[in-house]
Amino acid sequence: TSSQVYQLKISLKRMRHPIWRRVLIPATARLGLLHQVIQIVMNWGGDHLHAFAVGNEHYGDPFTSPDLDDEESLRLSGAFTPSIRTITYLYDFGASWYHDITCEKVLDLDIDATYPVCVTGRGDFPLEYWTDEDDDQQPIPFDKDKVNSRLADVHQRVIG
Repeated sequence: TSSQVYQLKISLKRMRHPIWRRVLIPATARLGLLHQVIQIVMNWGGDHLHAFAVGNEHYGDPFTSPDLDDEESLRLSGAFTPSIRTITYLYDFGASWYHDITCEKVLDLDIDATYPVCVTGRGDFPLEYWTDEDDDQQPIPFDKDKVNSRLADVHQRVIG
């Protein structure tokens, strides 16, 4: 698995217009890194609680959610198995931003590539703090280049 990359589709559920991102991330990455990637590709602020559901197990940050298993204890290669192809990510327990994360493909790692990377996506960035009074608030268009610039910073922290 150290020479594999997962192609994941991250889809925001219950949206009138589809919002999704496709990313490549090493199979050895932990759920904590996937959390960072989701924050970037969806343009979330990162100031709310989050949790992953992998089968019947739930993972998160043990400092903010001590009732969850530690997200750093599970690699993607352990989360995605032949029987589990989709996991769930919940961001902001009040607003309930639910995401399906589906492992679409397992690819060979390209030693010259930078991971994680967003390869495509659809839909504007969701408005994290939208209320009924915000009807005039304009959505921010999805910008793959800006997303990948921010993901490159994550790559530097991971390998640095």
